[in-house]
Amino acid sequence: MLKSLNFPQIYLEMNRLGWLDVESRDYLWLNEMKWKSQTEVMNYKHEEEEIDSITPFAVTSRGDKWVWKAESNRLLVALCFHDDYEGVIYAENLEGAIFRNILEYVSSAHFYTDEKEAESFQIDIEELRNYLVNWRKRFNRWFNDEWLNELDELEKLELKICETQYGSYFALLTPDEARSKTKKFLDFDRINEPFNWINK
Repeated sequence: MLKSLNFPQIYLEMNRLGWLDVESRDYLWLNEMKWKSQTEVMNYKHEEEEIDSITPFAVTSRGDKWVWKAESNRLLVALCFHDDYEGVIYAENLEGAIFRNILEYVSSAHFYTDEKEAESFQIDIEELRNYLVNWRKRFNRWFNDEWLNELDELEKLELKICETQYGSYFALLTPDEARSKTKKFLDFDRINEPFNWINK
């Protein structure tokens, strides 16, 4: 039991508002971030050889763990890959992790311009804009003005072709643009720093 965990205020508020309850109409959808409730987090039992300084609060569809990594009285956000003993530092805090997740989502291959050619996981520009408006409204008190302004700017963009080594697709930002904005807005020099989340 993790009763002593000092939960981030934003997480406690999200839990109180029902945003973490997948059965709730108010559930907060973010790409590849399926939330755990506060009770689930508190009752989490570490797996064998898993370091005890991490606490999972969400998972991806592949079983990777979004975790808080306790360091010097703060909770960094990290991503622990299910098929690797190494994880990476993702953001300085949960607010930063959510903002970075949004930037990466709008630079991904999850969007279509022709419904006849769309994959089941893809959405059109109008649905994407609805997400951006919703996220801006929900995180108005948690995001700083620069982040909120960036969401406003993203809402104004049109889908464009992104060329990568894996092929082309439509998105609001290229992966390079998303990485550049992450560096600019988060200003945290430990992003993508690797660490062992499994004791070897």
